[in-house]
Amino acid sequence: SSSLKLHLQADALSNLANNAVVTTWTDSAGGLQGTANGSPTFISNGINNRPAVNFVSASSQYFNFTGSVAQSSASSLFVVFQKDNVGFAGSLLTNMGMAGLYEWYFDVTNKFMIAKNGVSSMVLSNAFVNTTNPYLVSILHNQPTNTGRVYSSETDVFESGTFNQVPSGTPTNFNLGAPTCLCGFTFFSGKISELLLFHQELSNTDRLLLSCYLSAKYNIPVNAICP
Repeated sequence: SSSLKLHLQADALSNLANNAVVTTWTDSAGGLQGTANGSPTFISNGINNRPAVNFVSASSQYFNFTGSVAQSSASSLFVVFQKDNVGFAGSLLTNMGMAGLYEWYFDVTNKFMIAKNGVSSMVLSNAFVNTTNPYLVSILHNQPTNTGRVYSSETDVFESGTFNQVPSGTPTNFNLGAPTCLCGFTFFSGKISELLLFHQELSNTDRLLLSCYLSAKYNIPVNAICP
């Protein structure tokens, strides 16, 4: 079966009017449906004139999906996004449940990471410099080999890390744009145009192919030679 477990595209919502409230967002990989909280909105020209879904952290806007996609010993996450505040942290994708589940988020110093909830960060990027620019970011990890890498349209390889935390627990649902605890100012604030999650550490060739495709689609340059 395909290793693509989650694929969210804002352009799949193009039947909505600009600034319309998005009540559901359906995953095109497996048909999982996210239910909105706090009324996120559809922006027809959100990121470089491409559609996006806008999240306002102060209004606790996020989507909750029933099902499990983000619990694997290896994964590759790609996301096209734009934060709207330099200082806010923001959760992108988090499993709901007990400590030991994975989550992908920005910390308060604008570093992007994958972490084990309730334990520690495992793969941590350098701080983003132009934090409100549109970004194409990928974060790959492989727990069996204790390795992880973060790539950004800003610098290509941000930082490699030691991935030494084995996932534990069985998640039943997950959030897009909200922390596991649904608390504080760690809701994501900004726009998300596209997100893909694979239960596989993609090869460098496949990572570049997907990065180049997303780069061309959203007009976000990457530090790579694209075909």
